[in-house]
Amino acid sequence: SAARFCPGLVGSIDRSPLVSVATCARPYLIGGHIERPQQLVHHTPEQLLQRGIVTRTGQGVCEIDLAGHRIRLEGGQWLDYEQLMLAPGCAREFPGQHYPNVLSPRDLESSLRARAWLQRPEVNKVVIVGAGYLGLELAEAARQRGRQVVLVDPSPSLLGLPPELHRALLAELTAHQVQWVQARVQAWEGTGLARRALLSDGSAVDLDLAFWCGGCQPRNSLLEGLPLERGALGGLRVNARGETSRRGVYAAGDCCEIPHPEGGWAFQPLARPAAQLGQVIGANACGQSLRFAGCWGSLAIKVFDLE
Repeated sequence: SAARFCPGLVGSIDRSPLVSVATCARPYLIGGHIERPQQLVHHTPEQLLQRGIVTRTGQGVCEIDLAGHRIRLEGGQWLDYEQLMLAPGCAREFPGQHYPNVLSPRDLESSLRARAWLQRPEVNKVVIVGAGYLGLELAEAARQRGRQVVLVDPSPSLLGLPPELHRALLAELTAHQVQWVQARVQAWEGTGLARRALLSDGSAVDLDLAFWCGGCQPRNSLLEGLPLERGALGGLRVNARGETSRRGVYAAGDCCEIPHPEGGWAFQPLARPAAQLGQVIGANACGQSLRFAGCWGSLAIKVFDLE
């Protein structure tokens, strides 16, 4: 969006070597429906440059100096900016992350690690923590690979569905040999690798591999200490222009709380609100005056043969 109004004046910095990725398709890469990671890449850095966007990949930002209008890269270099958009995502810490076989596939790199683990012949039983979009799709991916799957989620209704739809979804999971345990993971056990998940109902589940899909909070260590207004959950609060409490500093994605159509703010860590707000921010950072109308919560998912 910004490059349409300010071609050649837009820069993007990302720690990942690949950007412009269709992240919603990650479970299908892990499960084998999509064979090559390049199939998820919308635009290469070279293509983005042709669109007027200078992209730095493979390096992250480690410090933000709002007063000085500059950012410091992990290599030590400082870069000046006139307008700044923050989209570093949410906190990446999760319980059990010190175990190499407890993974949270949130981006392309971590999804490729998850796929490699799922392909190992010694992996037979997979525990998936969280039955949201990602958890349910990963359950299908693991079954696609022929693995046993235990889905752990404390909610009385999967996806918060009404009773009839909940029963239909549970029947579909059961028909495909996915076991649902209504509990929380309290701890992991194992030396070197996680071997058991200890649950809140007092039971334990043996495992060879675990996927953590327990959601996220709109916090990021890069943003800690910045003098920007926060929402109820700790995320950056933005207005209808996508602007934070500091003029010329914008935010979108999983790090912020965004305006809701009924008023107030909401945390909506999904691709659609982030993309729509990003379009608004890109235009406004280049002198336009667009407003984000907000997004209503909705649900659409395919689980095995149920849509």
